Amino acid sequence: MKFRQTLWTLLMLSAGIVHGQEAIFVPNQGQWDGEFQFKLPLKYGALFFEQGSVQMVLRDAGQIEDLRGHHMHEAGLGLPVDPLRTHAVRMTFIDAEPSESRGNHEMGYYHNYFLGDNQSRWKGGVRPHDELVYEDLYPSTTLKFYATDSHLKYDWQLRDPEVLSQ
Repeated sequence: MKFRQTLWTLLMLSAGIVHGQEAIFVPNQGQWDGEFQFKLPLKYGALFFEQGSVQMVLRDAGQIEDLRGHHMHEAGLGLPVDPLRTHAVRMTFIDAEPSESRGNHEMGYYHNYFLGDNQSRWKGGVRPHDELVYEDLYPSTTLKFYATDSHLKYDWQLRDPEVLSQ
């Protein structure tokens, strides 16, 4: 039952989340704060892949578009005084084995991160991946995230079909 609940939640979270953009899984090599292994940047937020969970952070698209503006002189004119509206949802894999995510298929390019004044946090040559895998999250089960046709997809790979009966 817990396996099916997790499956349903993943289906709802992944529907159209990367529509119209490239899905890349960027490893956290210390350039960002947080205990997550990979980040999937989104136009209006991000997905953070942690040990045994996935956190989705989404920002108000209207506020973001207003901040950017269509022309430089329009940026921020309609922005309310209110803080930026953000929603966060963490999906924890209940009764799962603590499993770290790993990236597959490195992209042919890299990112450099020079964030802040602390040079020890500057990271260069960070290669994103086009696929993310949780091995043995549940017994004989692998969870794989990837994108196809600009949609985030996932596959449960079951090495033992009896897992579904648990």
